[in-house]
Amino acid sequence: AAVISGEVVENQTGRRLSRALVVIQPVDGSGGTPFSTRTNDFGVFTFSPVPGGAYLVTASRRGFAPVQYGQKRWKASGIPIFVEENSTATFVIRMPRFAAIQGTVLDDNEVGLQDHDVAVYRNTRPPQQLTRVKTDDRGMFRLSGLDPGAYLVRALAKKDEDGAYLPT
Repeated sequence: AAVISGEVVENQTGRRLSRALVVIQPVDGSGGTPFSTRTNDFGVFTFSPVPGGAYLVTASRRGFAPVQYGQKRWKASGIPIFVEENSTATFVIRMPRFAAIQGTVLDDNEVGLQDHDVAVYRNTRPPQQLTRVKTDDRGMFRLSGLDPGAYLVRALAKKDEDGAYLPT
């Protein structure tokens, strides 16, 4: 039987990722069943024994974009790993973090506005609203877990005891 092994690392720093889920899926027509495992404390995974054949290898972990081995761009398909009987395939999977948007909503005197609504839109025609977030006590906001892409951010209108604010 064959062995498929490797390690999962963070794309930017190269640090090993423990507890990432790794799944090997046989390519259509090659037979076999899918297998899954989690990386150990050192980011290493091993599938042994597996029948020889072609497999797509996918890694996922909370806070990171799921990746297939050999993937060149976001949401592109990966390339299969080919293993023969009594052989070993070893490789590294690099996982990028999801994107985040952060900012501050300020008044005319550059003081942060607390509890102000901020809307985030996907940059499409027409724009699609993804979510709303509120600023904290310093006027700061952060939205994480976003797919790579272009977004529009807008502070919404607000009327309170301090006065009225127009959308920006």
